[in-house]
Amino acid sequence: MLRSLWSGVNGMQAHQIALDIESNN
Repeated sequence: MLRSLWSGVNGMQAHQIALDIESNN
């Protein structure tokens, strides 16, 4: 359960970071 929760959070963070990088460039 914790593992799936972690992967979900990491996935959201990675997506957010990708969006930030795209908007910054």
